[in-house]
Amino acid sequence: MKAVNLIPLDARRGSDAPSRSGGAVYGVLGILGVLAVLAVVYGMSARSLSTQEQTLQQLQADGATGAGAAAALQPYVRFGQIADEREQTVITIAGQRFDWGLAMREIARVLPDEVDLLSVDGQRRGTTPGATPEVAGAAAGAPQITLIGCTTSQSSVALLMARLRAIAGVDRVKLESSTKGEAGGGGGTGSTGDCRGGNQNKPQFTMIVLFRSDDPAAQAATAAPGAAPAAATGDPAAATSGTEEGAS
Repeated sequence: MKAVNLIPLDARRGSDAPSRSGGAVYGVLGILGVLAVLAVVYGMSARSLSTQEQTLQQLQADGATGAGAAAALQPYVRFGQIADEREQTVITIAGQRFDWGLAMREIARVLPDEVDLLSVDGQRRGTTPGATPEVAGAAAGAPQITLIGCTTSQSSVALLMARLRAIAGVDRVKLESSTKGEAGGGGGTGSTGDCRGGNQNKPQFTMIVLFRSDDPAAQAATAAPGAAPAAATGDPAAATSGTEEGAS
């Protein structure tokens, strides 16, 4: 007679116990877990990439809008630049102005009584070549006034130079020439360019009053209208010490 095993299959041990696949199940579950994680990572990456693409498109659209706005405002930018350039031009021109009227008044104020002027020529150095004598070492564009006239003596010429140097804003005074007339000469007039009248003791001079080129108008304005220059009270003969040429 054959024996019958009445123990349930899941409780049997030994050779009679059925085969189990518990390890394979765990392996399949692990693989499925890894696949699930990869799927989640892929989804998140795809979502992030999509968001970044949308952000890039939005930035490109904003950039195009900003470029269009900048192009529309370009005429106003150019207008502002032109306004700034014109302002600088006005400032430059205003800084280079020279008060010729004030300079002439100052020269007339310090002019000795015995001096007669034949001509007065004012200009900026180098603006009219050959019109007036050039002063060595003077800055280009410096205002200068050339005086031609007569006086009673060489001492009076020196006195005039001293007074001219005392004017505020004057850089220096250069004596170009100071010559006496010849006895028996004809009476000179403005038309002949000689104001000595043939008097050999009456010198005719040419001198250049050179003003500083930085702000001569402002410096000349500081001169007291009614005060005589201090240098005018000194020794007239000392006035020739600062000139490039002496009186002849």
